[in-house]
Amino acid sequence: MDKTEKPNPSKPWCPKCNRHTPFKKKAYYLESGRGGEGGRGGRSYDYSCKHCDGTKMFVPEKMVTNKMNGLCASCVFLLLGILSALIEQDVNLFYGIAGFACLLACGGFWFNHRYLKWRKWAKENGYVEK
Repeated sequence: MDKTEKPNPSKPWCPKCNRHTPFKKKAYYLESGRGGEGGRGGRSYDYSCKHCDGTKMFVPEKMVTNKMNGLCASCVFLLLGILSALIEQDVNLFYGIAGFACLLACGGFWFNHRYLKWRKWAKENGYVEK
């Protein structure tokens, strides 16, 4: 492994190539309240691998934030579903909100799966978490 392949959680990583590879960076703009810097909207980026014909890459340290957001949001919606079902005495309302909470949790687990794949590779290549 050369120096350019040392694990770096702030650099885009290709899950197909299992390494940091050269990438194409594409900017897109988020509406206010949809992420970006400080939640105020702004610019975000997609990365695609130049080595394996455009596989979508990800930045590992952002996966940690995304998984926590997804799992925390799912807990909040689950509690809201329970409260609203108790207040309204309507179990169908609970099913709808709990279903949405499950979708958010699945997103959180997906981000976690991607991060764990990177972390396994990083540990095999000498990365020590802080």
